[in-house]
Amino acid sequence: DEYISNKQVSDAEAEKALYEGTMWEERWQWPFERYLPVFREARNRGLPLVAVNVNSESLAKVRLGGLQSLDAAERDLYVSDKKGF
Repeated sequence: DEYISNKQVSDAEAEKALYEGTMWEERWQWPFERYLPVFREARNRGLPLVAVNVNSESLAKVRLGGLQSLDAAERDLYVSDKKGF
């Protein structure tokens, strides 16, 4: 993860790159600043950040048309245990 591993840039530059790289303004409804303490601590300790969210395009499809609105490849991304699901 570039944000964690690139110590050649300042924290402010790394945070700006993280904000832009994650398309925060387009994809998240919560203020970036609320997450900064967690991001900063992860950077300071060298801990990787792992995203566990559904992309907004798939979320919009499911919101409007249910799981059946996803094609098989999209469903496979999110439902690993088809029998248990």
